[in-house]
Amino acid sequence: MKIRAAKLWDAEAIAGVWNQIILKTDKTFNSIEVKPSDITAMIAEKGREGHPLIVAERNGILGFATYGQFRSSVGYARTMEHTIIVRDGAQRSGVGRMLMERIEEIAKKNNVHSLVAGISGTNNAAILFHRAQGFVQVGRMPDVGYKFGRWHDLVLMQKMVAELPQDARSSASRKSIWSQLLEFFTGPKATAGRSDSSSRREMPREHSASFMIAIICLGAKIAKADGLVTKDEVTAFRKIFIIGEADAPLAAKVYNYAKRSAVGYEQYAKRVARHFGPGNRMLDLILEGLFVIADADGTISQAEADVLRKIGQIFGVPEKNFANLMNRFGYEKRESPYDTLNVHPDMPTEEIKARWRALAKENHPDVLTAKGMPKEAVKLAEIRMASINRAWEQIKSERE
Repeated sequence: MKIRAAKLWDAEAIAGVWNQIILKTDKTFNSIEVKPSDITAMIAEKGREGHPLIVAERNGILGFATYGQFRSSVGYARTMEHTIIVRDGAQRSGVGRMLMERIEEIAKKNNVHSLVAGISGTNNAAILFHRAQGFVQVGRMPDVGYKFGRWHDLVLMQKMVAELPQDARSSASRKSIWSQLLEFFTGPKATAGRSDSSSRREMPREHSASFMIAIICLGAKIAKADGLVTKDEVTAFRKIFIIGEADAPLAAKVYNYAKRSAVGYEQYAKRVARHFGPGNRMLDLILEGLFVIADADGTISQAEADVLRKIGQIFGVPEKNFANLMNRFGYEKRESPYDTLNVHPDMPTEEIKARWRALAKENHPDVLTAKGMPKEAVKLAEIRMASINRAWEQIKSERE
């Protein structure tokens, strides 16, 4: 059996598995059939949010699992409610357990504090399953779901996943990240006929290290794109990275290895895109970080712009988003406030305000930290947050 991320072509199979539960059982209180287009939209939404949607596959899709924020406000950003659906006839075969284990693994990596399950009061099998997986019943809400002509109870079960937030990890672990990055460039694992060690090594599993490698490798290539590596461009790394005095020598070594690497920027960009996966928010933040580095000397050259565009294409960043970054950081630095908020000037003010609030929430440092984003990614989001707030203030003042 294979557990993997759901793909767009799985939409019909996932809908089929889910509809067996929706239409024939009271395990879910939903009674409306889902369509493949609904699943396609869900896959895209989960990708944007950085939440998983995984499937169990063996001669077809046997089940799927996902999670999403338990409630919408910022304070719940590290509490997730999960869903696990197993195809009719595939129960008690280990499918649910494998999906649950992978969901917990992803949740821990993403700094989720607790997982919550909402289970129909008649679904004793699911209650026992969750109890076996370490979940504890924390509540029972009588008569909250209506299906098949009767009211049903909702049982709430919870499991703590992360004992401490990411920021509370030991300082020694945080300091060692530059050693990890240096190992990425210099470590063994020789391969015949290949001279650059970093071209042979896998990206680290930890998002923070992978994010930093992406920025450093691609940033060094961009800094060299116009034939010059200026002091400003080197200094720009400090706008993104948190480098203590003790780590400065290691950080310098990492950057020098990245500059000398024989691997082309396109190869690095493709590896980064594969590592994080299509639609992952981290790719947007990496590209934005590369713009910060390219613009450090006050201008983005045509050669740098060409490299940035190609990286954006490899990452799957929409052309409109790339154009907005060019307008913000590029030649004339004239980004329209409407483009910043991705709204049209003809839209009513209240709709624009709603869009601003949604973007502000999406880029809130607490939300990103709770989702396990590295500190460096959060710093970049703060730069974007300032741009979002400036855009709204400009639009608001124009309309008052």
